[in-house]
Amino acid sequence: MEEEKGELPKLKSGGKGDNKKSVVFNACKREQFHPNSGYKKLFRRLRATYKVSTNKDDLSPDRLDEANIIVFGGPRERFTENEMDELKGFVNKGGSVVFFVGEGGDGAAGTNVNAVIEEYGMEVKQDAVVRTVYYKYLYPKEVFIANGILQPSIAATKNAGSSSTKSKKSLSGGSGGGAGKAGAANSRADTGSNGGLNFVYPHGASLSCSRPAMAILSSGPISYPLNRPVAGVYESSGSGAFPGTSAAAAAAAAAA
Repeated sequence: MEEEKGELPKLKSGGKGDNKKSVVFNACKREQFHPNSGYKKLFRRLRATYKVSTNKDDLSPDRLDEANIIVFGGPRERFTENEMDELKGFVNKGGSVVFFVGEGGDGAAGTNVNAVIEEYGMEVKQDAVVRTVYYKYLYPKEVFIANGILQPSIAATKNAGSSSTKSKKSLSGGSGGGAGKAGAANSRADTGSNGGLNFVYPHGASLSCSRPAMAILSSGPISYPLNRPVAGVYESSGSGAFPGTSAAAAAAAAAA
């Protein structure tokens, strides 16, 4: 796995006769965000492509076996030793796990996410990322980041989707010459500044990220702390019980 340039991890293949991959939003750890609070739009978008559900039960092997990816949107309860073992086994077998943790990290939320992700090279810091110079957003903890993309494949994926949408619009009608000029301008804009991909990082903490993990997003040069990871990913071989499946991943992103 490359340190700075690498492919983003893929989900394992869907099972049990269902071609749709399964995304499970966990809600058994008093998560701050879930499909009924904060993730409503995300839930609706994902539902068109994936099998999406919410888990309110304990993190049992049977429940995890139903998922390709499980999302923890700001857990506010601690994970037991058994639950941590189950999650690590899930990742080793090809599953994907995503953690979102807000400012202040584990201490502020009353959880122990770091105990789950530390062996993968990631740790959520007990701090807050702030914008040192006002731009677009009045509140300093609603951080606009223009130079925070560490993995070119993220911007490339975004640009591919944008180009496809623009092509469809230009073919459906309108002035061909105007569309061509606009497309060329957008193409030039997307070649610099991390592919033209900006993002807002609200009420989030920074990460420490070392091997075997890989940092994918940064706080950039304008925010404080400067140029610190705010999202990281670990990719396993996906071996064991699921030989030949796509690589498994456990991602930790410190964001609310």
